[in-house]
Amino acid sequence: MKYRWKKEFEYGMQGMGDLGEWDNWAKSNEQNHRMGPAAFGKFSLAPKQAIKYNTAWLFGLTDAAPNNTFRMQLEYEF
Repeated sequence: MKYRWKKEFEYGMQGMGDLGEWDNWAKSNEQNHRMGPAAFGKFSLAPKQAIKYNTAWLFGLTDAAPNNTFRMQLEYEF
């Protein structure tokens, strides 16, 4: 979920989770779920070229999840 403020900076929330193996889900206290604030954006460099990013600071929602996780993704489009 994100709020589209500017092409270069959008903000919102991001969540990630892990239920376990697809045919054998883990008990709920053993599942890894995280959620937190996130930032997204895209900077145009030249025609048909851009840098895209998304970052998030995720907080653990279950006992199996780490308390804090920082994630970042950077893409070069051409």
